Amino acid sequence: MKRARPLCLLALLSLSASCAPTKREAAPVVHYASTQVSSDCIIGSDTSRVVLDWPRFEGGAPGVADSLSEATRAFVLAGWGGGSAFSHEDSLTRAFFDELVLVQERTGLRQPWHLNRRVEVLGDTLGTLSLSFVESSYLGGAHPNTQSRRQVRDRNDGRRLTYADLFRADSRDSLSAVCEPYFRTARELTHDVSLDGLGFWFASGRFLVNDNFALTSAGLRFRFDAYEIAPYAMGPTDFVVPYAAVRSFARADGPLKREGR
Repeated sequence: MKRARPLCLLALLSLSASCAPTKREAAPVVHYASTQVSSDCIIGSDTSRVVLDWPRFEGGAPGVADSLSEATRAFVLAGWGGGSAFSHEDSLTRAFFDELVLVQERTGLRQPWHLNRRVEVLGDTLGTLSLSFVESSYLGGAHPNTQSRRQVRDRNDGRRLTYADLFRADSRDSLSAVCEPYFRTARELTHDVSLDGLGFWFASGRFLVNDNFALTSAGLRFRFDAYEIAPYAMGPTDFVVPYAAVRSFARADGPLKREGR
């Protein structure tokens, strides 16, 4: 009987090891550094400007840097007004200034234009990279416009992760209820004031999270652009929700359930 004890102990140790949670192997690190191209067009006393700012990616798992670079360049070199994309930043800049001169000759207006496109890494956590794509422009009219869109990318394969990859399909209403206090804090609103009465235009007057978010070291970072949920004068809204507040809505196989948060 005494000889059997080590075998039983070995069996228990083997069973314990098989039941232990497996850790997802960390994805190789993706390196990135910012690159900026800036060009001016001076007409009379007015200066029009194009500024393009984006990261260059290297390393990581096979194909990830290429996937990130492709998404970045597609944004930086996109056309405007439904036009075709450009092959290089120089051709985009020339076309922008050529159109400015054409419009000024046709209308007689002498307003300087600007186009600023910026891509930056907002978060590098939980096996993901979160990119921010911001375009600020003025092409005449009442005021400039800014749009900020975000993408979460898996560092293992570079694919884009959507709301459905992070949260359960039936969770949006419940998740929105949890996130609403953080939205109100960012807007300096009390919990009892009506969003509809203040001029927000959420469906049915109820706060609802959108799909424009990033995964950051501080938490889940949402963004509503100007005109998206309120008039331009009310501006954009950017707010962070701690992971602890939203983890119960996360998919079991998604990044929010990974070790470390």
